[in-house]
Amino acid sequence: DILSQTLAREIAAKPHPLIVVDGFRRPADVEPFQNLPGFVLARVEAAAEIRFYRITNRSENADDKGKTFEQFLADHELSTEKTNAALQEVATEAIVNEGSLEQLHASIEALLARLST
Repeated sequence: DILSQTLAREIAAKPHPLIVVDGFRRPADVEPFQNLPGFVLARVEAAAEIRFYRITNRSENADDKGKTFEQFLADHELSTEKTNAALQEVATEAIVNEGSLEQLHASIEALLARLST
């Protein structure tokens, strides 16, 4: 959480109308940001079947291409994934990513526009 603490201090020292930080994996990563004015935690969500299809077609990791759906679901029982699930539960905003890339971008833009008002 040292990176999160440092980044939160820099943001507090140099406020901007909009700052987006991604890659939170644990509740401790978010804690330094929670007291910043206007802080919003958003999660990106998609059904397990859609995430499985995307991960096996993207083949970002060596074992993704041959992964079964059961193995994919078992991966979500790892401790790192459980902390991520706990983090998503405290998010106050959600972006549904079950369509095209253009639809995802439109959802993000809509959320940013709503938060900017």
